[in-house]
Amino acid sequence: MISFESSIVLMNIKSENPSFIDIPIWVKPGTRREGIFPPTERGLVVCVHAKPQDGEANEAVKQDTSQWLKLPKSQIIIFKGEKGRQKWLRIPHQSDYLKKLMQENKVD
Repeated sequence: MISFESSIVLMNIKSENPSFIDIPIWVKPGTRREGIFPPTERGLVVCVHAKPQDGEANEAVKQDTSQWLKLPKSQIIIFKGEKGRQKWLRIPHQSDYLKKLMQENKVD
């Protein structure tokens, strides 16, 4: 797993709404190695064991990213790309941990 600190500057993170931050991710379902890996031009790479059936991979993505971001799983929303590999996560901006990192890395 990679640290949030080392990735935040490299990703195309958007913050158009003051309440949320949108993070692009590229999901690789059905992999042997599970985890969050450095971002590519498509976004943060999230590898999960779960197959893309009945929303299993989406749930695994939310679980892994919630642990990585130190947020409850209920606060992570997949708001674009539920049926594809390219997804956008929406997370609350009010997280103290996230605010601190955003300020340190000057992400708007």
